[in-house]
Amino acid sequence: MGFVQDSDVKAGVILPEVEEENENDVEEGTVIALVMGQAGIAFWGTLTAEEKATHSGHIANFIDTIKSEIRKEPGIKIELPDDYEGDPAQILPWIRRMELYFLHKKLRDEVKMMTLALQKIKKGKGNCAQEWADMHIKTVLQYQVELRDWKTANGDQEPTTAQKAAFTNQPPFASWNTMANELLRFFQTTETQSKAIEKLNSIRQGTRDFEDYWMEFKVAATASQFDNAAIVNAFKETVNPGLGQKLVEMARLTISDLIQTWADRATEFERAKRDADC
Repeated sequence: MGFVQDSDVKAGVILPEVEEENENDVEEGTVIALVMGQAGIAFWGTLTAEEKATHSGHIANFIDTIKSEIRKEPGIKIELPDDYEGDPAQILPWIRRMELYFLHKKLRDEVKMMTLALQKIKKGKGNCAQEWADMHIKTVLQYQVELRDWKTANGDQEPTTAQKAAFTNQPPFASWNTMANELLRFFQTTETQSKAIEKLNSIRQGTRDFEDYWMEFKVAATASQFDNAAIVNAFKETVNPGLGQKLVEMARLTISDLIQTWADRATEFERAKRDADC
């Protein structure tokens, strides 16, 4: 299947339709999240019904009281969090706010959860957060278009897990938890300049596509505050040797133009190689 067309996007292929919460229908998990946090959710989930009713007495009573108060006050809502804009110190709180929103809206569809979160990731230093999200949104779009086409061809029935696994296009992450862990790994590790420099020295393209490597390299390079010459040297050391040699053979350019030009040319090289292998 080819790239997603503009008409697919305009048709609202992937935008998750979140049903409005019945304001008098308060899910226990939402209250536990508000009162006890993620650790509380995990602990509460291990208890039997009897233990929940009796454990420390006041916990169950406190939760019941809050649920009762929420029902009395229908105006209480948990709003969709603000956009995440690449601040490493804010990534974990933002993830927690997204998870609380998912609980409140009773969202259980992993792809819808990931799609909604990706649409809330914007801007960032050097536009890195936006570019990271856009890269994965493209993958989600391709998956959703294939899912739509499959359902159209099969009487609008929902495919089984096995049938979805056979799709040519797959979601960018196996689950919301996988995506959340990748967000933490990708953004939180560049919280300080020293960590960014350490990361820049350890990044390797390996078996990854260049575009995936480039996004990680760009985040670390921006946070490292290295000058262009140092970033060019780091780039030559961390990109795959065969690809690096082709880049070295290019005509000399000014350093200010070199980094982005190399990125564009590297992507062209890899695409040409993939086409030749097909």
